[in-house]
Amino acid sequence: MNNTRDHSDLLLSALLEQTCEAYFVVNGEGRIVDVNDLACKSLGYTREELLKKDVWDVETTLDRDGYEAYQKAKEPNRIVHMSGSHRRKDGTEFPVDARVSLRQLDKEWHCLVLTRDDTEPERRQAEEEAIRKLRDKFWAMRTARDLQEVLNSMMSSLAELDVPFDQCGVNVIEIDRDPPLTHSHNMTKTGQWQEESQEGGNLPVIWKRQRPVYRTDIETHDSMNERLLLSNAFGRPVRSVLDVPFSHGTLAVSSSTPDAFSESDIGLVERMADVLSAGFRRWDDLQALHDEEERLQHIFHEVPIGMAVLSESGGFQEVNPAFCDLLAYAEEDLGCLTFQDVLHHGERREIMANVVKSLPVSARCSLLEGRRSTPKAAMSGKTA
Repeated sequence: MNNTRDHSDLLLSALLEQTCEAYFVVNGEGRIVDVNDLACKSLGYTREELLKKDVWDVETTLDRDGYEAYQKAKEPNRIVHMSGSHRRKDGTEFPVDARVSLRQLDKEWHCLVLTRDDTEPERRQAEEEAIRKLRDKFWAMRTARDLQEVLNSMMSSLAELDVPFDQCGVNVIEIDRDPPLTHSHNMTKTGQWQEESQEGGNLPVIWKRQRPVYRTDIETHDSMNERLLLSNAFGRPVRSVLDVPFSHGTLAVSSSTPDAFSESDIGLVERMADVLSAGFRRWDDLQALHDEEERLQHIFHEVPIGMAVLSESGGFQEVNPAFCDLLAYAEEDLGCLTFQDVLHHGERREIMANVVKSLPVSARCSLLEGRRSTPKAAMSGKTA
């Protein structure tokens, strides 16, 4: 009989460890006598610390008198749903949804409590706002120097969402180089900005995996030999490190606390990394467009062929030096004329007909109606 009971207790214990809810057993005096790992993690206590606490040390809406009143009511095995508020070790509080029942264990009445963090709807809304702010900051980025503003926004959002980080950073990797070159842009929670570049290292290896790499405690298991490097870089011990790859490198957060980041924290950092990917690709596209515009401008001004950009009404918006030389006009003088003004009278009808055919219908009328004074030189292929 005892063996059967022991086996049942083991099965129950294993199930409670696997549940997605925090589990507490409280005796008749209000002392917490058993908890699962999730209860410890949600409150920031070790198991040993929690087993020295009374339930009202954790549940802020309850005191000794309230607990005694609940015990006296004694409705065995009835599950009661209620809302509450838990206080973490660091003093912060969060709402919980609780299911509470009275059970007799070893001939004594105990209170069994299952709680679920009730901040999820609020957190989802806060995460959406954080992602929107980060996207707006990145879309406003014009140069690499603006990356500091992006990190400021990211750091503020992580702090508002209670992610327990000490440093966050963006590592941009030039993967095509041999060895790859990593440009690290880091910011501490106190606002200290750091930049450095390094050839080789762990980050290109992490980036190639294309999945989050979470080192829960590099003090006890430093598989990448990074503990001293990171501690020296940030001027304090680093225990847990998370790198999430994005299109151009990794987004990293670290903490002096071991196993600091929850699954929801990791999910948030992954979403931020997605924003970085979209932002960096857009930045690449803008840079490519800028480079192409500069190339075309260089051709426009250096080519030995007269070229001009016209408005819909035929006015000169931009001319190159060869065009000015061809017509013997200064650039500022051409700005007061239209294309019709510089055509030779004998060629005007044929050239205008060809020009009009090449224009959108909406622009044809305004061009044909343009009238200016007699031109200084006519465009017949020779300078005046």
